[in-house]
Amino acid sequence: MATSSATFSIQPPEPFDFSKPHEWTKWIRRFERFRQASNLTTSLDENQVNTLMYCMGDEADDILRGLKLSKTDQLIYAKVRDGFQKFFIVKKNIVYEFYEKESLESQCLHEN
Repeated sequence: MATSSATFSIQPPEPFDFSKPHEWTKWIRRFERFRQASNLTTSLDENQVNTLMYCMGDEADDILRGLKLSKTDQLIYAKVRDGFQKFFIVKKNIVYEFYEKESLESQCLHEN
C-alpha cells in the first residue's frame, strides 16, 4: 500500500498587533503551529528567531533590543520566545489592573 504525502504551502500568521498585547498567547500559539507544520523546528535557531521576528512585524526588533537577553541568547529561539512571553504577559497584567481599577472607581461613583 503506497502512502502519499500532501504537499502544500503554509502561510505564516498575520503580523502581531502590538496595540493588543493581551492577544500574545493566541498569536504565539498560532506561530508555534506554523513552526511545526512548516518544519521550521528543524532549522537552525537563528533562522527560527529571524522568522519569528519577521512574522511579528517591525516593532519586534525594538522590543527584542529592550529585553535583557545576551547577544548569544538573542539567537536562541526558546530564549527569545520566552522573553517576549514575559514582556507581553506583564503588559497584559498592567492593562487588566488598569481596567479593574477603572471599574472599581466607576462603581464607587455610581454608588454615591
